[in-house]
Amino acid sequence: MNSMTRIGIRRSTWLSVIPGDLTLVLLWVVLCSSGCGSGRTPSQAELPGVTRAAVDHLTREYAQLRKSQVDDVAYHLDIDVTRPGDRFSGAVRIDYSLKKMVRDLTVDFSGGAIDRITVNGRDVEPDYNDFFITVGGEDLRVGSNVIEIGYTQKYGTAGYGLSRFIDQEDGRTYLYSDLWPYYANRLFPCFDQPDLRATYELSVTVPADWVVSSSTREVAIEDVPGEGPPRRRWNFPRSAEFSTYLFSLHTGPYRVWEARDDAIPLRLFSRRSIAEHVDFEYWFQWTRQGLEFYQEYFDIPYPYGKYDQIIIPNFNYSAMENVAAVAFGEEYVGRSSPTREEREDVAAIILHEMAHMWFGNLVTMEWWNGLWLNESSAEYMSYLALASGIEGSDVWHRFFLDNKRSAYAADRRVTTHPIEVPVADSVSFFLVFDSITYGKGSSVLKQLAHYLGEDRFREGVSIYLKDNALGNTRIEDFTAAIERAAGRDLDDWVEQWLYQAGVNTIGVDYTCADDRISSFLVTQAAPEGLPYLRQHRVQIGLYRSDESGGMRVQSIVPMTITGARTEVADAIGRPCPVMVYPNHDDWGYVRVRLDDKTLSLVGSRINDFDSPLLRSMLWQNAWDMTRDSTLSPTAFVELAIDNIAKERNEKIVTQVLNSIEGAMDYLHRIRPASKEALAEYGPRVEVLMWAQVLATEPGSDLQRIWFDSYLATSDTTDELARLEKILKGNLKVTGLAIDQDRRWRIIARLNTMAHPGAAELARAEAGRDRSEDGVRGVILAEAGRPDLDIKRKWLKQIQDEGSALSLSKQIDAMSTLFPSHQTELQMTLLEDLLEPLPGMSVAREPFFLSSYTRLLLSGTCRPESVRRLERSIDENRGLNATVERFLRETHEEDARCVKIAETYFPG
Repeated sequence: MNSMTRIGIRRSTWLSVIPGDLTLVLLWVVLCSSGCGSGRTPSQAELPGVTRAAVDHLTREYAQLRKSQVDDVAYHLDIDVTRPGDRFSGAVRIDYSLKKMVRDLTVDFSGGAIDRITVNGRDVEPDYNDFFITVGGEDLRVGSNVIEIGYTQKYGTAGYGLSRFIDQEDGRTYLYSDLWPYYANRLFPCFDQPDLRATYELSVTVPADWVVSSSTREVAIEDVPGEGPPRRRWNFPRSAEFSTYLFSLHTGPYRVWEARDDAIPLRLFSRRSIAEHVDFEYWFQWTRQGLEFYQEYFDIPYPYGKYDQIIIPNFNYSAMENVAAVAFGEEYVGRSSPTREEREDVAAIILHEMAHMWFGNLVTMEWWNGLWLNESSAEYMSYLALASGIEGSDVWHRFFLDNKRSAYAADRRVTTHPIEVPVADSVSFFLVFDSITYGKGSSVLKQLAHYLGEDRFREGVSIYLKDNALGNTRIEDFTAAIERAAGRDLDDWVEQWLYQAGVNTIGVDYTCADDRISSFLVTQAAPEGLPYLRQHRVQIGLYRSDESGGMRVQSIVPMTITGARTEVADAIGRPCPVMVYPNHDDWGYVRVRLDDKTLSLVGSRINDFDSPLLRSMLWQNAWDMTRDSTLSPTAFVELAIDNIAKERNEKIVTQVLNSIEGAMDYLHRIRPASKEALAEYGPRVEVLMWAQVLATEPGSDLQRIWFDSYLATSDTTDELARLEKILKGNLKVTGLAIDQDRRWRIIARLNTMAHPGAAELARAEAGRDRSEDGVRGVILAEAGRPDLDIKRKWLKQIQDEGSALSLSKQIDAMSTLFPSHQTELQMTLLEDLLEPLPGMSVAREPFFLSSYTRLLLSGTCRPESVRRLERSIDENRGLNATVERFLRETHEEDARCVKIAETYFPG
């Protein structure tokens, strides 16, 4: 490994940039971290001149050059959102230090208009190419500089920059920002890169009845004189130092709830039209619990002066960890009574984003190759916090379902990559925004904690945060801190887990004599093309039947797997097990190969195992075999029909029902070869699901879970007619509430299946429900209809760069345009889908492109579509890296479906 480098911390500047009580917080960090090792700034060779292309992204090469030029940045922002039209106006003063003379310097600013520029008090002619402003070296000087820019900017329509949302229900307007990863420059001109941390002072002029949330708490609100509607100016003090992508501006007539956690003011914001559905007490409960947990775990007080949480419409992501003003998508507020799992979803996302206040905000990665550490740490920490606050909850079972499964799937794709990879520019960032970054990274950290011990791991995390507070880091900084706490070298661990792609598979071979284990061997294999064998810290679970007929773990053998074959001496002499599972309690990041004996037990006794986590892992093993073409979709459905009705764990029922839906999707896509299988298993699945809706405890979460899956799989005439009766109130099920959200789901299903009168049902429902969810319901219903003209209409709107439809609504349409039983329509439009990809690669945002490729091009399951996708990849006519990556995944998934068809439904 390379020598470890630590980013130096300018501790002398801390107190000058932190307002109010935060001085005490950061002084405390200084005192507690003194003696723990001081950082040093690496010597950096002079970077060669880098020519910056006129494009809407930032290369790492140029970011490194600019970092060598610029330091000590402070932004003073004055923004006015009261002007009419689709633009807002702003002025920014950028104070910074120039380390050395340069030919010119660029300031990032995409898509706006420049009114004026002053450099060091002198007006200059704007040199602006729509992507960045160039300031000539003749106007600059070594040392302190000031650039002042007056500008206007459009409100974002794709959810980036500063976006505007008009509530269809009450006409109110809301503004919100999303600046991650390289969109701060769509809010104001800036040096938009993670390692140019800065302070921010903000003034915002808004309509008089609006509220404003940003990174600090306002210090003054004043009336603005003048004609027209009343306005107010909100003034915010100088903030702590942090990266540009973590700044935020949210304003509008939001409903605000307030609370406190000790000395930390807490606020929660939402649109007024959904406020009645916000369980604000639950949000504050988990906010308090999280703040208490993290301050103790990290041994660092909360580093900012207040904690706001804003629930935002049309948000592109689940949430975003803006400093002291976290944004959440409205999917966390439903109009139906939430299940326990849905409530835990809210708790988990609150805790994930809160962890970022330390891991990502207080300490930030130097460049986007370090995104994984920010996200993996926040994810792992959120589960530690969740486990501390929910007694008796199977939180680590949830971790397996939410993180491990998606990571295993991503790590076996053709696009798998190491956790730590180079990222060339701010667009390529989206290539590592995936389940490797989140799921595998957090799983590997979880395994590292088991390997080192939880206390040593926690101590190392605390050292890392204290040593690097208000700084930017590389992976070496993190591993150095963990090494200091653990007292051991981690070079091998880093090489194995961070720089090698792929997931290993383990299995067991053992023999018994006289009902005792006489030999025991764990085998390890690597996937073809990625022949790397790792060291794994796991537990071997030995299972036997108990007196009541249940299957329980009789003994557990902790061990470290090394190489292709590892003898397990500690297992010798133990009672001969009925079954062995070599990753008991899910310690390891590793797949398990089921032998024939174990697979037979899964089929006959899976409900006898007392551990819900083990049952869940066994079900996942069976589903993986289906996707690997070693178990047919019909065999999986048969297995599920035979066993799932006896399961009472909500997580497992949801997991298996989702897999049943996946198996049925395969059968639909494989038609006509699967016609007979569909005719047999489709009605059996419907009968199973409806019977469980009636048999499960009325009003329970399980009843709702069964009904939602019944709704998603019903496609025969009788079942669709039953759904219509339920919708109209002509059929009622005891305990089952058909709320507005489920009404729209029923209507979408009826439209997708071309049920008679479905279009009229959608129109009538839209007249009753004029909310934002009602608008989405109309889109989902109409786009899903099996009508070629309708498909063409929606595809045109989706492909139109100037479409008035927001990105979130475009994604709604994409998600339902081609369900599994409409593959013929998808094949008819395949050329229309593929032809504009090169142009869209240049013009559209990465989030749009990833959604377009994954949602519209996957699942046709035809040899000719596999060939056509392969040709698009090979020709690569102007495709950017993001599009090519998701196109390769789409091709692989299509080929997987074709392989299943050829294996089990030939001809």
